[in-house]
Amino acid sequence: MSEREIPLSANELVYGDYLTYDCCGHDGTEIIYTFESLDVLANHIMCEAVIQNLFTTYNIAFEHGEVKHYEIYEQGKFVV
Repeated sequence: MSEREIPLSANELVYGDYLTYDCCGHDGTEIIYTFESLDVLANHIMCEAVIQNLFTTYNIAFEHGEVKHYEIYEQGKFVV
């Protein structure tokens, strides 16, 4: 996972095979993360700091430029 150091201005194109867009509505934080594989992306979503975090408003996963729908049906079980 790599975090961008310079905020996007909303005019840039974002590239990467596996991305997430994380939003925390309580403080307005919006972050785009890039990952090396779908497994690493899934592990990011499942960590306590993301989808299980009370302050995470939403998390959108992208695979090869398309929204990747996923379900969490049991704690620790991720289905894509």
